[in-house]
Amino acid sequence: MQQIGIIGNYIVIKDDKVKTLYGHCSKLLVKEGDRVEQGDEIAEVGETGKATGPHLHFEIIKEERVINPEYVMEF
Repeated sequence: MQQIGIIGNYIVIKDDKVKTLYGHCSKLLVKEGDRVEQGDEIAEVGETGKATGPHLHFEIIKEERVINPEYVMEF
């Protein structure tokens, strides 16, 4: 859970294979070291950082490369 100018407040969740990043959060609901499971609320969407309105910046990172979520998730 950190802040970077462009994506504002963000959280990175790591598992064995990938990291997921959630940015522009208005409120962080977990802290570093917390264990999270699918369905847990981790943050509230906001417009911190360089944003023109409330939204979520979401990234999937595998082997230090950002992957387009459309390639690995069903919508």
